[in-house]
Amino acid sequence: IGTSTMTSPTMVPPADVRSLRRSSSSLRTRLVLVVGAFALAILGVLAVLGMRAVSEFVAAKSDERLEDAARRSALLVERVVEERRRESILLAGSPLLVDAARAGNERARALGIAGVPMAELEARFRDQRSLDVDPRVRIFVQSMLQPLGIAEVIVTDEHGHNAVTSDLTSDFVQSDEAWWQRAMRAGMWGPEAVYDESVRQVVGSISVAIREPASTRALGALKISFGMASTDVVLAQASAGSGIVVDLIDQRGDVV
Repeated sequence: IGTSTMTSPTMVPPADVRSLRRSSSSLRTRLVLVVGAFALAILGVLAVLGMRAVSEFVAAKSDERLEDAARRSALLVERVVEERRRESILLAGSPLLVDAARAGNERARALGIAGVPMAELEARFRDQRSLDVDPRVRIFVQSMLQPLGIAEVIVTDEHGHNAVTSDLTSDFVQSDEAWWQRAMRAGMWGPEAVYDESVRQVVGSISVAIREPASTRALGALKISFGMASTDVVLAQASAGSGIVVDLIDQRGDVV
């Protein structure tokens, strides 16, 4: 009796099964790789957006801190400046300084030095560099230096000659100086940060015309050179504990 094996139409040969399995595994691998790459791309985009958002937030906060420090510093410095202006105006109007400027004009007329060339006057007054018209006024202005943080005080007559000074100045005649010309022309000038050759330091200089009460005629000019210690203090206060360094800049862009 002969026998035969019949193959079912639905049965897959073992070799084909292995091939099918390999194809299925490869498909799953490709699918995992594609999905993984897509997920990594999404995560990368989210990370970039998140970092950008964090950076913008931090930058905005930093800008706010800087602006706040700048505003506080400006207000404090302006307060110091306004106080110095008031002190200068009050001092220029004091009877002692008005009398000193008037006495300087009288002494200049008596000595006949009005209109004398500057070089000749500088040589003549090389030692004292002041008319020193009233020792009381000199003692008075010297007594204000330390309490008010003042580096130098100069009182001139109407020709620019030093009538009274708190100390020995670099020049006797001030009529060629910008501060003197501005005070005599405009009534007041400053404060302006300058290097003062007389005191050999950077100061805040304010100049004011000295006038008789209820008069527009200038008898002379007052120059007060304030030290910068008070300004340093308020700048330090404005930035205390913030980690921010505040610099005071003048109109030329120089660090005061």
